[in-house]
Amino acid sequence: MNEPNRPQSQACSGVSQALMRQACLGYSKAMRPPNQSNVSQSNAPASNAPHSSRVLKWRKAQVSDHADLCRLITAMALESENRQLDAKTLAAGVAAVFEQPLRGVYWVWCDGEAPVGCTLITPEWSDWNNATYWWIQSLYIEPAYRGQGGVESVLAELEQAAQAEHVPEFRLYVEQHNQRAQRVYLRNGFDDQHYRCMTKALSHQILAGERKH
Repeated sequence: MNEPNRPQSQACSGVSQALMRQACLGYSKAMRPPNQSNVSQSNAPASNAPHSSRVLKWRKAQVSDHADLCRLITAMALESENRQLDAKTLAAGVAAVFEQPLRGVYWVWCDGEAPVGCTLITPEWSDWNNATYWWIQSLYIEPAYRGQGGVESVLAELEQAAQAEHVPEFRLYVEQHNQRAQRVYLRNGFDDQHYRCMTKALSHQILAGERKH
């Protein structure tokens, strides 16, 4: 899934330079994660099939997951929109969530200790319903772990967590041409609404590699 185009964010002051350098140095590794020759491919090669049968453990992300989150989100943007994210902007944006938790919560899915999937949950208050909606953003699982219910189990676990918090509804963005992702969501109980997403850029600063559709 993806988000609509947005102005470039500024690096938050609490992000250490060491963390930023670590994220930028590890950024290129996202282009070729282990056992996957090209993250833009929609299906994992046959040699990766055993991974999909493993049970992934999920947990809330920690600051120490920063580099892995940047790697996974980079791969998601490249695969879903063929878009190369700016490393510094992404590193600052991920770190900003940890610095101000009200912005959202990252979750990661791990094979052992290694994160192989992630999502960002951001809240939206509804005065109509006196309740908080959860927006599912940056949902990504490495291709080697797809194909045998991995995405379905992730969504089911998110639903359990949401129900425990009395969340009445999930919401998400999906790129109009990403038919594969739309089919997955439709199979898992999501549907199209009568709303239309509209945006207005309030800055001339555009993320590196971003193009208006």
